[in-house]
Amino acid sequence: KLRVHGRALLTYPKENCLQMQLRIAADMNDMARITKVTIQIKDSFFESYGTDYFKLESCKMYRSRKKFAAASWNPMGKEELRATMMQWTKAPIPTSLLQMEGEDIKVAVKTFKNLLGYMGDKSYQYPTMLAQEIVDLALANPAIRDEVYAQIIKQCTDNPGRDSLAKGWEMMQIAVQTFPPNESFANYLEIYLRDNANSRSPMGTQTAKPTDYVPWMHETLYGGAKQGANVEEVIRNSCSRTFAEVEAPTRTMAPAAA
Repeated sequence: KLRVHGRALLTYPKENCLQMQLRIAADMNDMARITKVTIQIKDSFFESYGTDYFKLESCKMYRSRKKFAAASWNPMGKEELRATMMQWTKAPIPTSLLQMEGEDIKVAVKTFKNLLGYMGDKSYQYPTMLAQEIVDLALANPAIRDEVYAQIIKQCTDNPGRDSLAKGWEMMQIAVQTFPPNESFANYLEIYLRDNANSRSPMGTQTAKPTDYVPWMHETLYGGAKQGANVEEVIRNSCSRTFAEVEAPTRTMAPAAA
């Protein structure tokens, strides 16, 4: 059966061929193959439509810098908040990075404080517990998952501290293996990972390679959130879950479609 499918693939257009390969992999429950083919499909998608639309600066889910800064009670720090909304800071945030309301904003502010603690930008006695709380909150509330990713991206952008930056990428490593981004944010996250994990992560963590992040994200998108995930186990098991056999996605420079 598989050989028949294989010969049939030779006569199909590229997109149809990949879709057929994906269905075969899904029928076999071959997660490594599912992940590899999914990345190839996304390669084709980004090549056809370009990636500029999916840069974070184009994401309408973010608050405006003005509204972000306006949430602060301190009038003296508003200019700095506007300037640093999308990059590393050592100070807590006054509100969520993404547009949300009510209790979700309070959760977002809390997760950022935990992230500061886990990355060592604030001193806490048990940083691993802070990462576990971030994961538990994201698993319990899908509405804040994109916010968590946005916060990790922020703290990994223009971060002057090597150790802090390494812990930020380690938190990304944990996140992409435990809870998926929502559909509306997934392409933005993927382009960020394609552009940054392959080229600028410091590799201070010993359990992930730059080429692991996108495959891990697609595996979680396909398989769903890992309820009950333990962050220490995720980090410890990462070495056996690397994706050396998955061809690294390449950053395409194709112009956006009209």
